[in-house]
Amino acid sequence: MGQRFVPRGDRRFSVGLSALYMGEDCVGQARVTNLSLNGWRLLGIYPVDPGAELSLRVYLDDEESPVNIPRALVRWARGHEFGIELGTLPPATRKRLREWVCVLAQDAYERLSPAWDTDEGGGVLRSGAAVAD
Repeated sequence: MGQRFVPRGDRRFSVGLSALYMGEDCVGQARVTNLSLNGWRLLGIYPVDPGAELSLRVYLDDEESPVNIPRALVRWARGHEFGIELGTLPPATRKRLREWVCVLAQDAYERLSPAWDTDEGGGVLRSGAAVAD
C-alpha cells in the first residue's frame, strides 16, 4: 500500500532560504524551497531518513541572525529533498516565524491583486476599494 494523503492545513509559500540542519549523524547545508508555519520542504547536501529528528538554523531573507528550530521531524525524503514538520517552538521563535509568514502572505496578496490607475479617475486600489470620480 502507498502512503495515505493528508491535506495540509496551512498555506505554503515558495522561498529560497539558506539553512543548516543538524541530525544525529550529519550536519549539512540546505535550501528551504517552501514553507508554512508547521512544515517545510528542503533540499540538502546530505540525505536524511524519514523519522529522523533534526535541529535547524534558517536565515530569513533580510535578517542577520538565524531562526533556531530546536526540533523538527523528517516526514518524507526523496534523495536529497525532504519535508519536515516543526516541533514545539519557543514562543519568541514562533512569533518571529509567524510575523515573517504574514509578510510573505501580504506580498503574495499584493502580487495577485489587480491594481491600476487610469487618467479618467477610475480604477481599483490594492485594498479593493473603488476609486470614485
